[in-house]
Amino acid sequence: MIDLKQMREKIARWEADRLLDAAENSGMPEYHEVWMNALQNNKILFSNGKYDGVRYNSFREIDFRGPEFVNQEWRAQLNRFFWLPHLAWEYDRTHDERWAMMARDSIENWLDFRHYSGTETVAEVWKNCGDNCLSTSLRLGSRGLHGWFGTLPYFDGSRYFDETFIERMLSSAKDQVEFMLRNLTKHGNFRISQLDTLLFLSEVLPGFEQYRSRAVRGLSEAFRIQVENDGSHCEHTIGYHKWMTRVFTALAILARRRPELEFDIPYSKLMRMYDYELANYTPDGRVFGLNDVGRWHPSAKPEDVKQRRAYADRLRTFFDLPCGESHQSAFPDAGQFFFRDGNDAMVLDATRYGSGHAHIVRGALLFYHGDRLQLGEPGSLNYERSDPFFYYGRASTMHNTVTVNNWYQVSASNAVVPICRDTPEYSFAVCRYTGGYMSCTHQFPEEALRTVQSCAGQHVRTMLWIKGHFAVVLDLIDAGLPEYDFAAHWQFLDAKTVLMENGMRTDSNGADLLICSPWCNYDVKAVEYNGDREKMIGFISPDGGGLSSGAPAPMLSLEGRAQGLIKPVQLLTVLVPYDDGAVPQVSADCEMIDEIFHCQVTVNGKTWHMAADLALLRDDFSGTSVERVGKIETDARAAVCSPEGKLTELNL
Repeated sequence: MIDLKQMREKIARWEADRLLDAAENSGMPEYHEVWMNALQNNKILFSNGKYDGVRYNSFREIDFRGPEFVNQEWRAQLNRFFWLPHLAWEYDRTHDERWAMMARDSIENWLDFRHYSGTETVAEVWKNCGDNCLSTSLRLGSRGLHGWFGTLPYFDGSRYFDETFIERMLSSAKDQVEFMLRNLTKHGNFRISQLDTLLFLSEVLPGFEQYRSRAVRGLSEAFRIQVENDGSHCEHTIGYHKWMTRVFTALAILARRRPELEFDIPYSKLMRMYDYELANYTPDGRVFGLNDVGRWHPSAKPEDVKQRRAYADRLRTFFDLPCGESHQSAFPDAGQFFFRDGNDAMVLDATRYGSGHAHIVRGALLFYHGDRLQLGEPGSLNYERSDPFFYYGRASTMHNTVTVNNWYQVSASNAVVPICRDTPEYSFAVCRYTGGYMSCTHQFPEEALRTVQSCAGQHVRTMLWIKGHFAVVLDLIDAGLPEYDFAAHWQFLDAKTVLMENGMRTDSNGADLLICSPWCNYDVKAVEYNGDREKMIGFISPDGGGLSSGAPAPMLSLEGRAQGLIKPVQLLTVLVPYDDGAVPQVSADCEMIDEIFHCQVTVNGKTWHMAADLALLRDDFSGTSVERVGKIETDARAAVCSPEGKLTELNL
């Protein structure tokens, strides 16, 4: 029989050795009040109450295959026992046997539901039971008040957790661990969660010590392989990155306090994970929303960024590293670049594909101005494959980049960003995608792949943000087709918008954004899509991200038809933030002079002159300097001249 008091003390020491200080352990589980209101009515919540849950007469009636909702996340959450921390905390506080009974009923029901032969595959278990290795790790637990064994000691003294029942839990745990090890996920957050659970069990359960060295070795390897040199986790999305940062921070602290474990987690690389996290926050402390994460939403709880910076500095002190605020804005391994100007911010999203949680997007732009993310991305729409938004929500057409024939960028072909400059006066970047376009991607259903159409092609996007004024975007598009439709998509979020002859603007009479195309070498029209189900564009997550498909939102599409390789597209777009309803007046004039792209952009009567070697923008080193074009004379390959005559060389 396990001594639950000793087990609780052992878990407490484990927690203390993994935390920088005891104050980090707040005790009460998150959403506790919401959960307890539901549990008093025998109800299990879906996504912490974000969506309607299910009421049972008894938790002995739970069907872990989740027939109540056609959504894989419901099946997964049932198998992860997210209600246990709340029952355990409440029982420990009140010793009300009702909560211990509910906990035992749910665990015993699962034990009756699941049996192991020793040869199960993940595919079989998922199909028949709605379970997988990630759910196994979350169910078993990896820290206090987490899973079966992180909560078990809190039921000490309950008649429902007698010796016979606990022995049955332990017997099943051995089967579950062996199943997990036979099918250990090869990559991503699944693998790290499984190994973290393996380490926890080896420290707190008798008879599980044998798994310790395997867990330490695997976690050290996962840190080396999965955490990029720039500090981003390989899935390149902030929600999962923060989870992985929390795990590896705990392990690094543990390694310092328990050197006998022999972890290999370089502290300097760990701290770069914090640089990446901090870069992902908008000026108001929410997130930009790249890839599978909740998008920016006014109801989302802001992060205390100052507190996170202070915590990172405390970690640096603990690890004997120099302190000081990081100003890292470029994360080339992630393919994400963050630029700031006071309370304004701009992001270039050229994300390197990082498996299922990455959206297939190269060259997208986001813009924050005033008090909100004006130009954003759809967020995480759904994980359920029977919902079309599972596929389209991750597709390039729903994001702020260029499409050919409303086709999609190819997941296997990443973009390169050969130029990225960020100064207090300007941000200048070039993103080159050369992977072509397909009428579906590998993430689409098999029947779509049988009729796939595709073409070779490239898109080179150059952005120049003249801080305090406006941003200029030049799209160069080539596609290996005789003719094709092209479009530059710009997704607005929760805002009132006005469609204009050559663009669109928000209309709040406060902080707003205008996007327009004053010049292109083809005829271009501005079209608005707002929940178009034929093209599946103009959608965002309805409430900041989750599991309930998409909600209509205004998308500006700058569209034209091109003559294939005979005449590549050159499309100029201008983004102008403005305030108090003062709609900017924008015009532009562009021309090619000896392979130098030259343009003048006039905003509210003030004109900027810009010039760039076209070969430079295409990442071709056979080009030349600008020399003299109009008001610009320079040996640089790209330059801008302000209305006051100040010349800035962009690429030197």
